[in-house]
Amino acid sequence: MADQNEETGTEIAQPARSPHAVSVYEQFTDYAKSRAAIEGPMVAEELNTAQMEAILTASTEEELEKAMEMAGLIGLRDLEDGQEIRINGYHYVTSSRSDIAGKLGVFIVMDVNLLNNGERVAVNTGIDRVIGFLRMVESGQIPGLDFPVDRIVRKVGTGSGNELITLRPLPKRVA
Repeated sequence: MADQNEETGTEIAQPARSPHAVSVYEQFTDYAKSRAAIEGPMVAEELNTAQMEAILTASTEEELEKAMEMAGLIGLRDLEDGQEIRINGYHYVTSSRSDIAGKLGVFIVMDVNLLNNGERVAVNTGIDRVIGFLRMVESGQIPGLDFPVDRIVRKVGTGSGNELITLRPLPKRVA
């Protein structure tokens, strides 16, 4: 049954969609939610354990304060534009927070090394295209692309005043 305008009773035209593109995205959404239901509790326990370890082994006030921050979790949006990272892997987590759940209803926690100092951190994001990119890396569908994968964080302002955050290949190094 088509939707109708309540005031005029006329049929509301639906935008044309590619059934293939919609079904692939819907399948991925279902996959991500199912995987988050399984992996989410494990990720929460790992983060809690790591945070408690850091709290209970702190030897300075600075170490204790660092341990108290967000269970060691850093938002992708909090990394600087141009930060080079190595993504070792990731896990899905179900979220009820719309600011990090994205359209998929999940966010991911990535195991990341910051390439400028080698620090290992947990980075979270709900950006669909980043989650989709990591799924493609993990799937092995792109020859030669697998974990660990090195990327650079890029932030671009949009016309609406928002910030587009994406992952780009590292720049080519001149020897």
